Amino acid sequence: MKLLILTQVVDTVDSDLGFFVRWIEEFAKQVERIEVICLKEGKHNLPTNVYVHSLGKEKGASRAAYVLNFYRYIWRFRRDYDAVFVHMNPEYVVLGGIFWRLWGKRIALWYTHKSVNLKLRIAALFVHDIFTASREGCPLATNKLHAIGHGIDTAIFHAPVRAFGTPLRIVSVGRITPIKNLDTLVEVVALLKERRIDATITLIGAPIKPSDEAYLELLKELAKKRNVSEKVRF
Repeated sequence: MKLLILTQVVDTVDSDLGFFVRWIEEFAKQVERIEVICLKEGKHNLPTNVYVHSLGKEKGASRAAYVLNFYRYIWRFRRDYDAVFVHMNPEYVVLGGIFWRLWGKRIALWYTHKSVNLKLRIAALFVHDIFTASREGCPLATNKLHAIGHGIDTAIFHAPVRAFGTPLRIVSVGRITPIKNLDTLVEVVALLKERRIDATITLIGAPIKPSDEAYLELLKELAKKRNVSEKVRF
């Protein structure tokens, strides 16, 4: 089987989507060949049966160039893939779905987000399957939906169990965004301090959207207000 994958970023050091390179590596073990079309290409060392094609964001290409490159790639490699896997971007299905259907390609979309917009509804008409982490992660009424979990490689996060150190060190890794409820962790450190338990928290990650930037400032203000600025590290 030969596969076409579409995603935003192929870059192991991307703070938001770096994990997806591992997904591609796992797909590569299961199929003969993979063509990857991404909006932006960065650092990676993928298997020899994986070929990455960028729409040009890292080179400053325009939106019009993105679309032209998209159609150029899906046409050029149409005989080099049997099925299509789109990660988190239903607009790719909106743009290419009718062609993939005409060419007899099976289409799958991975989508985990509470927002059900017009792009998703249109994409749902073309795809054969929609994969998501949980039913709540894609609140779209369709029998095409399959809830299969988050796809996290837990083996790489394995660590031996040991006694807590002093101070107690808490680490959170991920995007700085309100949905992560990181303010709760700041409050935890403040409550522990009130109980004379020494603890620190390190937040590893970055904001992506303007609302995330505002949330980062809110976290800093909260740490200052709760008198734990020295115990909350960004």
